[in-house]
Amino acid sequence: MAHLHNYGEEYYQKQGLNVGDITATNCYVGIYLDDPDEGGDDLEDSDNIEDITTEPDDGDYERLEVPLDSENIEIITDGENAVAEFENLELDIRDTTGFVDSWFVVIEFESEYAGDTEPSDNLVLSGRFDVAEPEELDDLNIIELTGVGGELN
Repeated sequence: MAHLHNYGEEYYQKQGLNVGDITATNCYVGIYLDDPDEGGDDLEDSDNIEDITTEPDDGDYERLEVPLDSENIEIITDGENAVAEFENLELDIRDTTGFVDSWFVVIEFESEYAGDTEPSDNLVLSGRFDVAEPEELDDLNIIELTGVGGELN
């Protein structure tokens, strides 16, 4: 299940109402450990990107840049709310260590909520992998993310 953070709400409102300087053409998808029982970040609505302290910082891992366009994101309007879902994504995690159980989406924009005076990275969405326990990265080469996205209600 995806979690829309306060900055994500602001972004979608500005984008939908064409308010403010929203010129982002890409977003960035990353991975982290959220489970508080395992020493994770346990993100809340008001948390922003600097509150993610468990994102891997070694090996080949880096955030995946994804264009914000209809080739990479599908809007599904089945049910009472619209769902924005990314295409299948692959993150190269060779030689990366640690544990992860969640993903996040960052978009660079000027957030009034964050007090930005210029565009900066802001946490829009986060969600948990479909796993019972955090995944150890040490012996993996690729993480494939499917179903990354969120419900827009």
